[in-house]
Amino acid sequence: MSSKKSILLIVFVGILFFANALFNGFVYDDEGQLLKNSAVHSLANIPQLFTGSTYDPGGSTKLPGLYYKPLMPVFFTLLYSIFGPQPFWFHFFQIFLHIGNALLLNLLLVTFVSPIAALIASLIFLLHPANSEVAIYSANLQDVLFVFFGLLSLHAIRIESRLKSGGKKLALQILIPLLLLFSLLSKETGIIFFALGFLYLFLFKRKRLLVYVLSASAALIVYAWLRLGIAQVGIATEGVPPIMRTELGPRLLHIPFLFFLYLLLFFFPKDLAIGQQWILSEITLTNFWLPLAIVTSFLLGLRKIYLLIRKKDRKSALEFLFFFSWFLLGITLHLQIFPLDFTFADRWFYIPMIGLLGMGAISFSLLILPKISSSTQKDVVLLGCLVILLLLGLRTIFRNSNFKDNFSLYSHDIQITKNSYSLENSYGIEISKKGDINEAQLHFKKSVELAPQWWTNWFNLGLSFEKQGNIKEAEKAYIASIKNGNPYFAYEQLAKLYLLYGSKNSALAVATDGVSLFPNNPRLFRVLALTQYELGLSAEATESAKRSYMLEPNPTTQNLYELLRTNHKIRLKETPEKK
Repeated sequence: MSSKKSILLIVFVGILFFANALFNGFVYDDEGQLLKNSAVHSLANIPQLFTGSTYDPGGSTKLPGLYYKPLMPVFFTLLYSIFGPQPFWFHFFQIFLHIGNALLLNLLLVTFVSPIAALIASLIFLLHPANSEVAIYSANLQDVLFVFFGLLSLHAIRIESRLKSGGKKLALQILIPLLLLFSLLSKETGIIFFALGFLYLFLFKRKRLLVYVLSASAALIVYAWLRLGIAQVGIATEGVPPIMRTELGPRLLHIPFLFFLYLLLFFFPKDLAIGQQWILSEITLTNFWLPLAIVTSFLLGLRKIYLLIRKKDRKSALEFLFFFSWFLLGITLHLQIFPLDFTFADRWFYIPMIGLLGMGAISFSLLILPKISSSTQKDVVLLGCLVILLLLGLRTIFRNSNFKDNFSLYSHDIQITKNSYSLENSYGIEISKKGDINEAQLHFKKSVELAPQWWTNWFNLGLSFEKQGNIKEAEKAYIASIKNGNPYFAYEQLAKLYLLYGSKNSALAVATDGVSLFPNNPRLFRVLALTQYELGLSAEATESAKRSYMLEPNPTTQNLYELLRTNHKIRLKETPEKK
């Protein structure tokens, strides 16, 4: 098949099997990183996005979060500025970026294997349901971005290494470190492409190594300056997730089981769920010894295939080794040697899958295709490939439908991934929206039990108590939320709780602490103004109301400011304002 036909086929198939995802809503972390993140709602904020992490600042002067991936919110800002909070266009952009990655993979593979093998591998990558989350969940834009820039860097390295001299070669030498930097600024995992570029040149074009090392080092220096010097975001080694709170030794015991789960995900993608947060409490036959035996057998099988290929063609053996290293690098970063915010996640196989497919394409081209001689055999092989692709595509369509909205996603995934504190909390929120406060509270309590160090689950537990009229327990939960993480929303709600049901002085203390931590939060200044008014501090209340109005001009803040400025009487609501 010609390259043009391959491109058209990949694009057509991608549109066909991801079309149903275009009409999904925003889900899960989309709210904190996109919808409620005021930093991505204006082009003027783009420089700020390089000075922190990715979550809603809540009125703080810095974006909070564990990781540094500024290009993701930059693209959020660009899309939001053009289309507003319309999920269709965010999904459209991300899906086509995923299709673009499949095209780039195809262009890369055809330099190593036959066109048909490259096409089949690229279509598997495109349609594999494990990649559905990457392609359609907006808060995972980082994954398609870093792979996109990384694959472009490998293409640039490959082309540059074949040129003798000239302006095009110089342009590529400038472009390569920029693409590597963009990959790393999209997600920390982009460091893989620095290693892959080195490995490619080491195996095939060693004379270009020195120039590459110098340019890649320059990109790393710029990244380090931006992350450590400007944003001051370190390497996350501790956090709320249980796996991050587990010592290195016990974490290493997860390796065989995690490796096995990723292989199972690839070969039999039946149970798919958003990030899982379980930990292994003991070594058993099923969670350690049997996975260890399967993984060992798999690696020995790859070694045998490598030896067979080396007998036939040494260059192909080096290519196989390149993709094996790709696979191993990608999966090693997600085996909890370095603690991550989830124990296991479907999306983390996005990069190692390419290495696995590369090895498969080389094996297919060298060991299987030459043995297919008759037209009947070709038809059987083609039919088998089509059946596999169809099954993967149908599974992807069903997985896409899970992301229709929050309730669809959580009600499905909570049946698969157990003991996920974030999923329990999120599912509780959706049940609460449907009016079942008692059922929702059970999920909040389970989330708190699983992760007592988190702040969001305590806050939502407090809200559920407040809706039940249990003010004392709500107060305790809000205080625990503040103690764990100082979230702006807990300060807002606790101050309002005290204002309506407790001590006005306590409300003043909480609101004052809140605005000192979040000086750009209009809601905190609003509750501070009301508290000051209740305490008879008219001038201070007017000033706080003015500050709230300046930060967020709207009818509510304007009305409060006008009432206080003109000394009108204000009557507080009988119940706290619900978030």
